[in-house]
Amino acid sequence: MTKDIEWIVSNSIEPYIDSINKMENWVLDIKEGNGKEKIWLLEHDDIFTLGTSGNESEVINNGNIKIVQTGRGGKVTYHGPGQRVIYIMLNLKKRMREFDIRKYVYLLECWIIDSLKEIGINGEVREGRIGIWVKTPGKNLPFEEAKIAAIGIRVKQGISYHGVAINIHPDLNKFKQIIPCGLKEFGVTSLSDLNKKITMLDFDKILKNKFENFIQQISS
Repeated sequence: MTKDIEWIVSNSIEPYIDSINKMENWVLDIKEGNGKEKIWLLEHDDIFTLGTSGNESEVINNGNIKIVQTGRGGKVTYHGPGQRVIYIMLNLKKRMREFDIRKYVYLLECWIIDSLKEIGINGEVREGRIGIWVKTPGKNLPFEEAKIAAIGIRVKQGISYHGVAINIHPDLNKFKQIIPCGLKEFGVTSLSDLNKKITMLDFDKILKNKFENFIQQISS
């Protein structure tokens, strides 16, 4: 079921704008039947991106970090080294019995939660807050929970793109320069911040192992 999906892993930092242009070209190829569906695993250079509901007022201090408007859903977020970005380009109209974007987002959440569970992280979802959250006792007071993965997608003529960003070991101070995803009250964490030491490539293996179930659920 997944053999017709191409996995691409970038071993170097990918400039954001170039990556978006490449992804949009791949989406067009998929739509026209000229290319395989793709999962692209990469890291970006430092950048703040504004989703379709984002506003530059959510950038408190950009310093020397570029701000870019992008087509994904959501508000402002940070991308940078140490963060695993997953761009997911799937033909949802072909794969889903009933085309349902909410179901797709829910299954993305389940995929990330299942992957985090493999290394002892209990990821959770929160009503009204997109993304994956973890409890952080003694940190991020008074709420003692923080976001570990952000989700921002777009679907164009049935083809999904953009996707998920998981914090492996990024510089968390960069998130303090913005209001991440428009949520002032909550913190941002990472696997290294939670004392989980794992390489990007080892986490990629977990993602790929859990992907089969994700695809099966989409098609069910």
